[in-house]
Amino acid sequence: MNRRELLIAGLSFPFLKFAFAENKFINPKTVNPRLNVAYATAKLLAKNGFNEVGVVFMEDSQLCAVFAGALVTGLRILGKKAWYIEGGKDLIPSLKKYNPKALYMAYFGELPDEQVQEALNNDLKQLAKYGKPFKLIFHVSTLQRGYVGNAILEEDIFNYLNKVKELYAMKVIEGYVHLAKVSELSEFGVSFGKDVDKIKLIKFEEVGKK
Repeated sequence: MNRRELLIAGLSFPFLKFAFAENKFINPKTVNPRLNVAYATAKLLAKNGFNEVGVVFMEDSQLCAVFAGALVTGLRILGKKAWYIEGGKDLIPSLKKYNPKALYMAYFGELPDEQVQEALNNDLKQLAKYGKPFKLIFHVSTLQRGYVGNAILEEDIFNYLNKVKELYAMKVIEGYVHLAKVSELSEFGVSFGKDVDKIKLIKFEEVGKK
């Protein structure tokens, strides 16, 4: 995967032009770090056997949409099956259509915390009612900003996530993106086992350079 391939593939997502034009939060300072993380995340997931991934992003968040589009593009370039799935009312129909094996949950962005929390909770409740088993991976900001910890305070979400056999979260620590397995969910929050793997965070502008 190189920068030229990413840029060309990214043009297949027409929302990007609209987002840059209409949203004051969509600019190089906010987008570039997310592209950096998306690039590293795609390589990390592909390396560790995530071959069919639905990247679920928060409904109405353009920053989440930009990240999701970049992650889907990266996974596809690496030869994996990946789908761009918006949360909300179309979540379950999209899952039935694409039938992914793993879901990457990307909830963060430019919207108020209360709105992000509500969207995440609602979509996790939809997954609980749907009942199909998925591997779940939480995006770094979804975890670090406390959205997952708050979500499990609701009993139905807590029970659902505790039944997920493979539950993961991404972490960014000292220039590396880590894929960590969640070992426990409790009223005290989220606990982790050993990292599954990690990869150096490469700046998007350096992709393709030797």
